[in-house]
Amino acid sequence: MDEQAVYYGSLWGSGKDRQPGRPLNVQRRFIWAGQPLYVPAVYLCAEGIVIDLCRRVDPEAIRRFADKWNLSPENDDIDLFSPAQQLQIEAENPLTLDLNAALLVDGREYPMKESSSAVWNSCFEPDADDDTAARLVRQYGLDPAFSWNLCRMCFPYTAGQELRSLSLTLREEPRPLPGPCFSTDGTQTDFVFTFPPDGTQHTLHIEEYRRETLDDTFTDENWEYPRQFTEMIYTLTPDLDSSRFQLRDCANGDPARRRLQPPPSPLAEKYGLLPTASHAAFVGVIGAGVSAVCTGESAPLHSACSAVHFTPPERVDWMLVYYQKGADDLTVDLWN
Repeated sequence: MDEQAVYYGSLWGSGKDRQPGRPLNVQRRFIWAGQPLYVPAVYLCAEGIVIDLCRRVDPEAIRRFADKWNLSPENDDIDLFSPAQQLQIEAENPLTLDLNAALLVDGREYPMKESSSAVWNSCFEPDADDDTAARLVRQYGLDPAFSWNLCRMCFPYTAGQELRSLSLTLREEPRPLPGPCFSTDGTQTDFVFTFPPDGTQHTLHIEEYRRETLDDTFTDENWEYPRQFTEMIYTLTPDLDSSRFQLRDCANGDPARRRLQPPPSPLAEKYGLLPTASHAAFVGVIGAGVSAVCTGESAPLHSACSAVHFTPPERVDWMLVYYQKGADDLTVDLWN
């Protein structure tokens, strides 16, 4: 392995005025969730321990995924897809790697403090402006014919005596997946659905359904932002823990719109130098979309908020989003 200085922190961080980590050449290979993984080395730094995790991805799986969704470097705008499709795309993407980790050092567990990642995608031309992935592929002698997830994980640890044992636990974060949908204007109050992870039936009962207006917090002399949305207060029978699901609007919100301005110059029109806005600029303004409030012995109340519009629609199409892990936790020994 071609040794190269590794520092505690991001893949793109600077090692200025710091000492590089001392490498332990572990060369650990294993399988997790059907995918080959490789830990070439562990680095002992003054601030803690750094582990580079390399996951090999079959390029044919990437091509099938790209063909299914008609994706390419020139055609990968996620805003072209519905919210349900966006969730499905993220879940099916072979290069998606969303994990948490913990390090067991001499029997004591240290949670991961930070991580950063790069992707070597052998199916497409590499990004000329970012050679981080290419550098890591060369550094660790990885086969460039495959694609690779390259994740740097940092664990706070104060070095004391010589390490006796080192184990890494990987935990996949639950992925949001699209579930059943229903449409309402608030007059129909009960909906029955099946919860996909376990097949149980639940009844959603609407307690309140109301139009709301966001405070005029976003002030901009050039742009006007949508402020109208629908809030739904509801119960579930039997109840579900709010960490297992969300209710989301099936539609995207309205993009910000340009306020009345002087006409653009002929040069700006000729070269398309006109400002545009995306509905994504408003994502997350009104919260995660679901919360629960306990009310004594009665069923917990949940709430969900629709997308934001200038003029709210008469009906809202709601989508149940559920969270599911695709792999069990795995602990592997790295050093003993």
